[in-house]
Amino acid sequence: MTHLSPGEPTTPTEYLEEAIRARWDGKPPQPAGGVLLVVARVLRRLSENVAVFDARSSVRAFTAQRPRIEDAVGYAYGSQRREFKAGIQPSQIPSEIEALLRRLILPEGEFGGGYTRKRRKLYRAFARRGQRIELLRRDSHDLETVRLVHRLLAGRGVDLLFIDGDHTYEGVSQDYASYASLVRAGGLIAIHDIVPGNQEDVGGVPRFWKELKQTSDTEEIVRDWNQGGFGIGLVTRSAP
Repeated sequence: MTHLSPGEPTTPTEYLEEAIRARWDGKPPQPAGGVLLVVARVLRRLSENVAVFDARSSVRAFTAQRPRIEDAVGYAYGSQRREFKAGIQPSQIPSEIEALLRRLILPEGEFGGGYTRKRRKLYRAFARRGQRIELLRRDSHDLETVRLVHRLLAGRGVDLLFIDGDHTYEGVSQDYASYASLVRAGGLIAIHDIVPGNQEDVGGVPRFWKELKQTSDTEEIVRDWNQGGFGIGLVTRSAP
């Protein structure tokens, strides 16, 4: 039987909060600037465009410094855009995000995540010069979504595929079956929440990962196998 000390984290959320406090000295991310007051739809759109310009300038200025991975993670956790009622803080233990970034040898790999409609302009502002960000707010299991992704890629292989959607066993299995073939030989497929935990936190992902390990070239990025969730599994795509 495991005995926990008072105050010791026992759930994925508590582990995440504890890890962030330990990494960033317990200082929560500070919201940027004051709230832009709008009195009409036109003014609201204008304020959002100004916010997008500010976000783009901020991201470009930061990336131009060629930051270290730990500084880039700190930037993401500390970023908050009040104008969009959104931030880009990863819902992930910082050390696991850092380990994934160190594993990626892709030049200047970018980040991603789920989003609401209001976040589209914000996320598009993250594109570097010569890059384009395509956003599809669709069901990944829908056959038409798979077709759209194929059309957007136009035959190009994917460097990194990150699967973090429907956490049911059937859902993650279908996402893997639908999109893994899009990854180029030598590219990576990352799967979120491979660490066993409460059903409502991880669903059937750990079961799927356990089976996948038996037939694939895999790596595991996990701080603690007793953390009750999180963790990232990596599959290196073999040549067809």
